Amino acid sequence: MKFLRLFFGLTVAALLADCARRPTKLEIFDVVINHVTVVDVVTGQLKPNQVVTVSKGKIVGVDPADKDSYAAKQYVNGNGRYLIPGLWDMHVHFRGGDSLIAANKKA
Repeated sequence: MKFLRLFFGLTVAALLADCARRPTKLEIFDVVINHVTVVDVVTGQLKPNQVVTVSKGKIVGVDPADKDSYAAKQYVNGNGRYLIPGLWDMHVHFRGGDSLIAANKKA
């Protein structure tokens, strides 16, 4: 009998703890990119069928596409497309000095 009470009490405690961890408000992202292949820039690996969530201009999550549904202001279908986070144009020319100043004045 004591074992049943203990078992029942632990089960109820586990269920309550699980409910406490669940979010009460659904987060609405600015952009959700569904079913995209993400290029992991650290490992060079391709991660197919991912969901990328963006809020306030920043990537806030990358998860497998089959996990959950997401609320968003804009959805992008990334099927057959690739996403490379953190890539931007860093093209510069290191030469010139005075000649570069003169060339820029002509342009």
